[in-house]
Amino acid sequence: MRLLKYLFLLLIAAYFISCFPGYGDDDGNIPPVKTYGWQKVTLDSNQYGYLGSAVLFNNAIYTGVDSYFYKSTDMGTTWNPWFTEHFNYLRLFADSVSLFLSTDRGIYRMNKTETLPKLVSDKNYFTITASNNDYLYGVAIPSGARTFSGYLSTDRGATWSLIADQVTCACFNNNYLYFSGNVTGSGYSIYRYSLSENKIISTIGGNISQYGVFAITAGGGRLYASAGTGIYYLDTTSLLWVNVFGKGGLGSFYNFGNNIYIGISPSLYFSIDSGYTWREYPVPDESYNIANIFELDNYIYLQSAYSLWRLPLSSL
Repeated sequence: MRLLKYLFLLLIAAYFISCFPGYGDDDGNIPPVKTYGWQKVTLDSNQYGYLGSAVLFNNAIYTGVDSYFYKSTDMGTTWNPWFTEHFNYLRLFADSVSLFLSTDRGIYRMNKTETLPKLVSDKNYFTITASNNDYLYGVAIPSGARTFSGYLSTDRGATWSLIADQVTCACFNNNYLYFSGNVTGSGYSIYRYSLSENKIISTIGGNISQYGVFAITAGGGRLYASAGTGIYYLDTTSLLWVNVFGKGGLGSFYNFGNNIYIGISPSLYFSIDSGYTWREYPVPDESYNIANIFELDNYIYLQSAYSLWRLPLSSL
């Protein structure tokens, strides 16, 4: 009698498994994550926690993970603790001169000849987003405000001057800073700011502002923007934006010589000819919220919310 009872229960269980296989294939198996040739480096959330920032500086990869700092000098194969300070807010940024840590206690800076960063500004909850090595551009949300304000620094992050409220993305090109914003309160536009005159001198290419401009960059003598309807370049004759690639969205541009990348999950969009033509390559299934992209030793690295991935440049 007991044996019949167990057989009955097994039949019931088999019926429910067949009806509700769960997430996976037809057999109820959970499929592996599709990586599309990307390799996950050893640093990930399972080992250290949330991956807050990862940047390339002086041929080493620096990262902040849950406010703990690690450094890799072997392309991400091994990681060592680097900085012992703990912060509640952290954003990393690097250019060819310095590495910056924007924190809840101020901005720290480390130059190439230094081994640890030093506090250079008490400006907290700040994010540096662009540099031309002479100027730095960063954003912060002032107390009581709901939108970002844009700031410029001419002394490598020690002091900052407000240039405009209600701003979004920006880039440097020649002697100008280009940024998207709603400076006048009458709608978003793209502004050209003269670094020599310290003022906005014109608005340009308003024909894509209504689609939402998420990123701006310069390459190959052109200015590019990513909007909700695609990637555009600015025609300098008509001062209108011309669509060069039909896919766009929320993401940031990253430039390395003639190579330009923009990560918009679930794909990486890239150009190897300074933006004149664009192609698409898939990113790993779990690689959402793409936060940074950089090149190192014939690899492209992609930082997502929880992992750092790399792909041979020859695969693109």
